[in-house]
Amino acid sequence: MRHLIFILLSTISILSCNQNDTKQKELELKERELALKEKEFALKDKDSSNLRTSIQETAKKDSVKKLPADTKILTLMSPTYSFGDLPHITFKDFTTHKEEEYECNWDLPAIKEIMKKCEDHEGCPALKGQVYTATLKFKLLDAVEYNPESGAEEPTGKKEKRWVMVALKKTSTP
Repeated sequence: MRHLIFILLSTISILSCNQNDTKQKELELKERELALKEKEFALKDKDSSNLRTSIQETAKKDSVKKLPADTKILTLMSPTYSFGDLPHITFKDFTTHKEEEYECNWDLPAIKEIMKKCEDHEGCPALKGQVYTATLKFKLLDAVEYNPESGAEEPTGKKEKRWVMVALKKTSTP
């Protein structure tokens, strides 16, 4: 009888140990599967946003540099150029995705390229996705108003501070 009880108890303990091993193996397999899915997702995300991360890293490096209070560096993309009464260039801000018009020096090489490639093209498809690094300075300028009779901007005699693009450089090609 003692032998029978001993055999029965040893069999139960062996079976319970095997169940713990199987549960542990199942947990390990689930953990490995989860880790593989995370790696796969990271690889897909890295492939699709390789350009985006490099631009964000560039922007972070630029923001680490100490800049004067009247200077800021922006990452801009997808310029549009239109010529109505006066020429206008708008860019989409990379971080906020807002499209804004910036005053600029029309003699900058990148501005001349935008004017050349985008003239007579709605939305400028030739430069869609093009990314630029722009340096803006906060300057005191003459306030101007458009005069429809003369077809030009004329000074009002007042002064105002505005952000002006003083440098523009391509950072990637579309």
